[in-house]
Amino acid sequence: MSIPRFAELRDDQAVRERLAADLAALDRGDGAGPSSGDVVTRPSVLRRIARVLAEIVEPGVDRIVAGADDLAVATACSIHTGLPFAVVGADGAVATGELHALERVVAVGLRPEDAADAATGAVAVGATVAASAGIHLTGEDAGALAVAGVTA
Repeated sequence: MSIPRFAELRDDQAVRERLAADLAALDRGDGAGPSSGDVVTRPSVLRRIARVLAEIVEPGVDRIVAGADDLAVATACSIHTGLPFAVVGADGAVATGELHALERVVAVGLRPEDAADAATGAVAVGATVAASAGIHLTGEDAGALAVAGVTA
């Protein structure tokens, strides 16, 4: 295993390429790509995922939200951005952290559909969703940001 040079750590394209290689190595061959359980034990993969997902966090965002299966992804994004996070169900039930009406949030997940579910839960609480995204886990776009639909 080679240690990346400092310049590579700052280059977004290099981060995406390394993330794509990581995701390919974790792929189980079923076409679904790695699961949250596959990445939770890999800090370097979580770090790259957080860096890619942080691209959607704009000024004025109060909190990151994610679903229960994406606790590790939410934690990594929170550490990367310095923002607090909450784990929320699609029904608005907050499992971890705090989420308040009128907060501006970004919903993240390993997969874009998981981020969309968290966004739905945030809206149910009365938060405003600024953006919602996951990661392309397979194919030629592996490692790239996959923006999910925002419901409100």
